[in-house]
Amino acid sequence: MDEKKVKPALTFEQQLSRLRDERGLIIEDEESTIEKLKRYNYYRLSAYMKPYMLGEKFRPGTTFNQIVQLYEFDKKLRQLVMSILEPIEITIKTQVAYLLGVKYGPLGYKNKEFFKNEPHHDGFLKKLDREIESASKTRTAFIIHHMTEYDGQLPIWVAVEIMSFTTISLVFKNMLNEDQREIARGYFGHDEDFVSSWLYTLSHVRNISAHHSRLFNRSITYPAKLEKKERSLGFPDNRLFAVLFIAKKLCREASDWDAFLSNLHVLIDSFEGKPERNMIWFPKNWYDLLR
Repeated sequence: MDEKKVKPALTFEQQLSRLRDERGLIIEDEESTIEKLKRYNYYRLSAYMKPYMLGEKFRPGTTFNQIVQLYEFDKKLRQLVMSILEPIEITIKTQVAYLLGVKYGPLGYKNKEFFKNEPHHDGFLKKLDREIESASKTRTAFIIHHMTEYDGQLPIWVAVEIMSFTTISLVFKNMLNEDQREIARGYFGHDEDFVSSWLYTLSHVRNISAHHSRLFNRSITYPAKLEKKERSLGFPDNRLFAVLFIAKKLCREASDWDAFLSNLHVLIDSFEGKPERNMIWFPKNWYDLLR
């Protein structure tokens, strides 16, 4: 690597100086700013500076506290999104485990004949082996139990407990059409192609949130699949609102959704009137659409 092309590291004091003296950011309290730079990482905060910048300079009047408030808003947003994705993840794991276990037996999920694509099934088994190995290293109790008592054979209702959201979404995608249909239409009340797509999109957003990455003003890599009448509502399919729109369709517990929506309403209202609020890409009637 040519080290001359790599930017030099800056001390926290130098980071503050760059923000204030080179880029025009208002620093209300130097000591507090240094402490926040130590806690949050300059590079992480830089993603939240962009809405306030014109070229390489901050818009006149921009303060460091505004940037921190935006970061903390996004943090709360991620936590809220995680709270509603968790019951959806648990539900799809339960539904897949029940159908495969009852229909094909406790170890039927290892049989390629019960899935559409053999290479994808092989890939799933290898990924599951890695997840089992990882769980074994952390001495997960139920994994150790099955390793010692059942020679490492995990029935499907145990295996799903260590699968990631992404893994279970890919398992569902590769299930036979009739099995997908039984879960998608029979339990969720939606077409299996849509449910399959929604699960993968939600798993992607779950990973973003779990790794503390930015949700604010982010384009989602795997857009939400929307029906024609929903696309006519005008909100983009690759932004967070579309993700929440499809999450509502898969959330089967009304109390979970009501609590989530109430907390989201409070959070969004806290951003009313701020110039960066429009960058969360929520339509004006967002609450009615999600309610």
